[in-house]
This record gives sequence, C-alpha cells and structure tokens, in this order.
Amino acid sequence: MHFFHGHVQEKAWDYSRRAAAVAESKFAIADAAEHLERALQVAPRGAHGDHAAEAEASEALGDLRERMGQYPQAAAAYQRARRLLEQDEVALGRLYFKHSVLEERSGSNPQALRWLRRGMQLLEGRTDAPAAQQYARLVASYGQIRQAQGRRLDGVAWLSRAIEIAQQADEKEALAHAYFILDWALVELGRGNEAVHSERALELYQELGKLGPQATIYNNLGLFAWWEGRWDEAVELYDKGRQLRVRIGDEVDAATGTHNIAEVMSDQGRLAEAQPLFAEALRVWRSSEYGTGVAYATRSLGQVASRQGDFERAAELYDAAREQFQALVAESELIDTDARIAEALAFQGRSEDAIELTTACLKRTTAGGGATQDPLLHRVRGYAYAQRAEWEPAERDFNRSLEIAKARNARHEVAHALDAMARVAEARGGSDPAARAQADELYEALGIVFVPAVPLEIVRVSA
Repeated sequence: MHFFHGHVQEKAWDYSRRAAAVAESKFAIADAAEHLERALQVAPRGAHGDHAAEAEASEALGDLRERMGQYPQAAAAYQRARRLLEQDEVALGRLYFKHSVLEERSGSNPQALRWLRRGMQLLEGRTDAPAAQQYARLVASYGQIRQAQGRRLDGVAWLSRAIEIAQQADEKEALAHAYFILDWALVELGRGNEAVHSERALELYQELGKLGPQATIYNNLGLFAWWEGRWDEAVELYDKGRQLRVRIGDEVDAATGTHNIAEVMSDQGRLAEAQPLFAEALRVWRSSEYGTGVAYATRSLGQVASRQGDFERAAELYDAAREQFQALVAESELIDTDARIAEALAFQGRSEDAIELTTACLKRTTAGGGATQDPLLHRVRGYAYAQRAEWEPAERDFNRSLEIAKARNARHEVAHALDAMARVAEARGGSDPAARAQADELYEALGIVFVPAVPLEIVRVSA
C-alpha cells in the first residue's frame, strides 16, 4: 500500500503479489484478489515489462474471481492473460479450459463446450507432456459437461477416453476428474456396481493437495449414498464437502452442500426445515450469477411448494427452473423437472396431463439409456392411471417402478412404489398388508415422516 500510493511502481508490483500469495495461503481470497488488482495496475510495461509474470498474476486473479463467483471479472482477467500468452498454445489451452468453467457456471453449457473444443483443436496430436496433459484436462471436462447435459452414454465415452489419455500423459488431475465424473454417469445409468473410481480420485486429489475437488467428490459420494438410502451418511458426506469449501473461502460451492442437505430433509418430508436452506442456497447462487445453481434451488423450492399443496407457486418456480435448464441444454435436468411437474399434476388430480407428460419423459429417458427419474415417472403415471380407475396399467407402472428401484438399490423409491401399491389397494376397497409393512419399515429406516397423498377416489364395495 505504501509503495502503491507513493507511486513506486516496481516495489508496489513486487510487494502486492507477495501479499496476494500470503493472503491466498490463508484462504483470504477476497484480500488476495484486491492485492492482485493493485499489482496489475502497476505492472511494468514496455521494455521493462515481464509478460509472463503479468499473465501469471492476471490468471491467478481470474482463478480467485471464479472462486468468489464473480464470473465476468474472472473472464476479463483470463482474457488479459490470453493476450499476453498468445504464442503459448499450452497456456491458451489452459485458459480456454478456465473460460469453459465460467460459461458452465454462468448457465451456458453449449458455450462451455465451444471453449473446450477450441482448446482440443489447438493441442490435438501434440505428444509433449505439457500439451498432452492439458489436452487430457480438456477431454475430461468435455465428458463432464456431456454428462451434465444428460448425454450419459456420450459422457461415459468421453470420460473413458480422458482416462486413457491422462494415464498415458501421467496427468493425475485430469485422471482424478474423469474418474469421479465417470462414477456419477454410471450411477445415473443404473450401473452403480461399476462406479468404483471415486476413492482413487480422492487419493489423487489428496496427493495433489487440491481441497476443492475433494469437496466435490465428497458431495458426489453423498449423492450415491442418498440414492442407495444411506441418508445419514449422505448428510455427513455433504457436510464434509461443504466444510472444505468454507475452509477455502468458496461460498458458491459451499452452498451446494447446503442445498443437498436440504434435499434430504425435503425427501424425508421435513419441508419447513428444508425450505430456508434451499432459499439460502438460492441467495448465494443468485448473487454470484451461478445459473446452474439458481436452477437447482428454484426447482427444489418448487417441489417443496408442490408437496405443501401450493400448486400455483410450484408452477411458477418449476417454469423458472425449466427455462434455466433449457438455456443450459441440460436434458437430464429438464426430465427431472418435468417428472416433478408431473408429480404436481397428479397431486392436483390432473391425471390426463400427468399421463401425457410422464409418457413423453419416459420416451426421452429410453433414448438416453435410462435415467434416475424412471422409478418416479412410472410411479406418477401409475397413480394417474389409478385416478382414472385404469387398474391394470396402474399396476404395470407400479411394478415397473419397483423393479427399476430394486435394480438400482434406490431404497426410497422402493418404499414409494410399495406405498403406492398399498394406497391403491386400499382405494379399491382391499388391502396389501405386505406392501404396507415393507413401505412403513423403509420409511422408518430412512427417517421419512411425511409423504404427500395423491388423491384417489375410493371404490365402494357392496356387502
């Protein structure tokens, strides 16, 4: 500060960068960014300039701004670094990769893929280690985005390719990245028994000293635990990842843990507890213009409203989330959103609309190799058929929901399918004590305290 205000530029340049390094080592990322901004204002120019050092400082500033959720400022810093490094293809590939992260977080997956393709085209065919390692990172990220878009089979192909390239190039970070994203894709394809790579990814990130990716893996492991009905373990893993993000000053990604813990509460029927956590995650993501997060939290609030019976509010929230996911070209998230909209339609007794929407969704998931939403979609359509007293198709859908849920070891979906069978049996004037007992046992084990009822007309049986 003394040299900066005294216009002693060379010393201000040196000490500001030193201050930034110390601040970042203590995870004071806002202070580190401020020091780098000051350094770049006095960076030597012309014959006295050091383009490599200036580019390094600018790129480091971009990294800090990205962690703070300040994506336009991060993009400007990366652009400045690119201008200084236009002859360095490996550095450009790295910066293209970082631009893709900003686009993904801002809600533009297609633009993110374009940045990645630019990097791959620049480095494809090069066999020197730095180029091959950066190429592996680009390929792994491309697979991640295809997976996020719901193109799971394509994602698996890209991620498998990334693993091969990363192993050949001895690129541990890209290898770790591809490993844990591949597990995510496999779990969503119903191939959870093949998802055995995340622990190795965690070990690699620990070797590299990368805390942020470790937090992401804990979040993913939490997701796998949630899907398999290990909900207490899921909350512990989500919180472990959240605490790591807080430790490194990453409020944006810390909100992911907050959101996912709230999802467990919501699925347990603890709606009043979940709602403020979803709202807090939405606040953080809106303030940082993190489009994907805004879509997730908006949809989750829509489901809370739906399960509370506020269907007008739910429709508003679902429409807003759907619009955001369309902008992301995220097919799997669109299907997930539509499945929840169909559930809301069934809650309202709009059986024809629910059947139409679930049938269209199931066609889309079949084209994509199946989806985590399939048990929900079959269950909702089964309820819609039951509302029309079309018992045979209802029974087929409930059985299919149960079959898929069991195959994927999705205990909460097994419970919901059994509960649906028991409720419909009761509506028809009979009972299914085995289904009721199994559903109640699973609900107790999962901590589920409330399941909203789908309206069914009771069939009166004459004596």
